[in-house]
Amino acid sequence: MVPFYGQGMNAGLEDVRILFGILDKYERMDGGEAGSATGLSAARRSSALAEYSAMRVADAHAINDLALQNYVEMRASVLSPLYRLRKFLEESMSVYFPRLGWQTRYARVSFGNERYSEVVARTDYQGRMLVRGFMGVVAFPLVTGVALFNMKYRRTVQNEVRDLLRWLSRFIGR
Repeated sequence: MVPFYGQGMNAGLEDVRILFGILDKYERMDGGEAGSATGLSAARRSSALAEYSAMRVADAHAINDLALQNYVEMRASVLSPLYRLRKFLEESMSVYFPRLGWQTRYARVSFGNERYSEVVARTDYQGRMLVRGFMGVVAFPLVTGVALFNMKYRRTVQNEVRDLLRWLSRFIGR
């Protein structure tokens, strides 16, 4: 894992917490008390480790991807006006509308207890919603302006389009 998110030790501690939770679950299934001296049978231990491995692969890939993305973002994106606008909108949504559950990726990773793969999925969804909302805000006045222009100058526009089509048909027909 590259060190550009500062989550290496946190990911390791999370691995330990999840592994112990799974081992405790299998120990209860074995009939023993969690933390008892008898331990797990070899078959249960093997099943627990297989479950742990299957569960953590997606998160290991996710935190590696997040760290690389953070490096690229810090290296190049911070100077972009579009990046700054997106960050401003994300942070504003997080501060002023917390009931919507909107949080920045950094806040989810650094201060939350979500799986890394869930953080990626949720922030990707938030990003898509942010772009759609922004495009709606930008597109609404444009569509309204075109509609009003069309209502006011319908006959003129229709005549001009008809003349243009006639000219094109004559030009292409030659």
